[in-house]
Amino acid sequence: MKAIIVHGGAGRHGGDRFREKLDVLREAASRGFETLRKGGDSVRACEEAIKCLEDSPLFNAGTGSVLTLDGRCEMDASIMRGDTYEIGAVAGVDRIKNPISLAVKVMEETDHVLLMGEGAMKFARLMGFEYYDPITEERRKQWEELKKDFLEGKETPWNKIRGLIRRHPELLAGTVGCVAVDDRGVIAAGSSTGGVFLKLFGRVGDTPIPGAGIYATPYAGSTATGIGEGII
Repeated sequence: MKAIIVHGGAGRHGGDRFREKLDVLREAASRGFETLRKGGDSVRACEEAIKCLEDSPLFNAGTGSVLTLDGRCEMDASIMRGDTYEIGAVAGVDRIKNPISLAVKVMEETDHVLLMGEGAMKFARLMGFEYYDPITEERRKQWEELKKDFLEGKETPWNKIRGLIRRHPELLAGTVGCVAVDDRGVIAAGSSTGGVFLKLFGRVGDTPIPGAGIYATPYAGSTATGIGEGII
């Protein structure tokens, strides 16, 4: 029996944009389920659902991802197929629109599990992914304000980030994810994120790590959200 579930990440999702976010989540689930209805497999359903969330600036994945301490966008994504235990993941990628699709390419087109940084971007261009700037003006403004707050603090770096999140819980716009099962009973799990605001350049969280950010077996699938260091 085919089924799909999506989430928009840990954090505060109330306020003026709650309905907008809920609408995007419904659209993501609908796109994924339509893929299943047309005979697509669970991997493709997860990809389509997560692409919908990555394309919305309301979530911390793809367009609208949060920025690093030096004002860059470094995104992570992963996909796992439960019947074969195949995995594809990318870490620290930028200048592409849909990291989840790149993770799928890693799984389907390479013998590797995880590609990162510039190597992952070279692979993306080889696979035909076009240049795209995922940084939004809203995220840039938040970064400017938060970096000032961050630099004026007197605590250790990670305590500063935790303090910022306590004062501005809306910034904990976490990882998005999806779990799907197709008519063949194959389960897949996928995840995508921009990470945590003001993270150090090169930081990798749980999202691209099998057994931490995602996992899928013939019997179950899961996708995590929250502060990656705690999950790992």
